[in-house]
Amino acid sequence: MPGLNIVPLSEEDSLEAVADDPDSTKSTLTEWFTANQNSVAARQYTYCEVPRFYTWDPKHKTWSIRKRGTKIGRRRYIHPGVGEGFYLRMLLMVVRGALSYADVRTYEGTVYNSFREACQTRGLIGDDTEWLALFDEAVRWATSFQLRSLFITVLVYYDICNVRALFNAYWRYMSDDLQYKI
Repeated sequence: MPGLNIVPLSEEDSLEAVADDPDSTKSTLTEWFTANQNSVAARQYTYCEVPRFYTWDPKHKTWSIRKRGTKIGRRRYIHPGVGEGFYLRMLLMVVRGALSYADVRTYEGTVYNSFREACQTRGLIGDDTEWLALFDEAVRWATSFQLRSLFITVLVYYDICNVRALFNAYWRYMSDDLQYKI
């Protein structure tokens, strides 16, 4: 994520020296942006494809053209619950030649405010139609308690674009037993 690089420290390092070190802002991702700025050839690859054709030099924190063969690179798994980091990772699998984080969020000339919005516009995540269909069916047979349980399960384990709209559409069905219980 922008400005959230992992910076290795040791007990001997002074905090000022680490904070002032220009390499502390460099990561494989930010240097991919730099490689794309410096080389037109690098722009043909997504961030996930770069390790097949370039090598990472951790000492100098730069990408350089791979001289022998290809290598398959690995990216860390990011749980959907992480939010923006998950959506950034999704975009890095499809966006080619980005020069900045803003370029990653850009689609068809529009720079979106969040990585999630960019994913949604690109069709990488759903528009909640599947959840509306699920609840349309469930209200025919499920009890209020079962609908509330289903709603919580969907919230916890799945990616909902507009939670408020889903709640507003079905809250009456989920609460029709509450007056009786109270």
